[in-house]
Amino acid sequence: MALIAYNKTGDPVALAAGNPPPTLPASPSPPDRGGGVYTTLALKDLSATDYDAIQAQISAGTIELEWLVRREYSLAGSDGELCTADTLAVDTQGQTTDEQPLDLFKGLVADGSACLYRALVIARDTGSGGSNAYLVVARVSRVGSSAPTLGDASPSHLFTDEAHLPWNATWVVGANNVILRVTGEAGHTIRWSSRVEQLRVS
Repeated sequence: MALIAYNKTGDPVALAAGNPPPTLPASPSPPDRGGGVYTTLALKDLSATDYDAIQAQISAGTIELEWLVRREYSLAGSDGELCTADTLAVDTQGQTTDEQPLDLFKGLVADGSACLYRALVIARDTGSGGSNAYLVVARVSRVGSSAPTLGDASPSHLFTDEAHLPWNATWVVGANNVILRVTGEAGHTIRWSSRVEQLRVS
């Protein structure tokens, strides 16, 4: 299972606990939830007091948590050592009203791992009805606990149907995470929907 956290307020919110506590991006249309943040690893092995603090944020209507199906398995490599791999699928939604970037998805990249991310993204202008579509992939890796890096050819737009510019959807990396970032257009209300898939090996 994968635990996804969403912010339901108009300002960025840090979870009350975590290793480290992730910060959730602001919702573009409170009280609807904003983009999802993958928090399974950050919320492991917390104390009862930590979980109570997070529950208080849920009860206050500040955040929302959702469990999604995740398959995990181990394989024996050719050298006899065990490696682990898992898959993850997350659906997210968001809205832009200007040209400021919006993070639709954030996922923590585990130390010593390599990940393949694929995102299907559809965007629609609520005024004109115009739309764009994207299929964008990225290879992200971490050597030990170093910062994650994008592969040489990443991110790769395998498909774009861009009737409207300067809209865009792409992958970027942060200090320890990978981010699906979309950009809209000034003076236009654009709704975004994505499905993010992850394959990880360590």
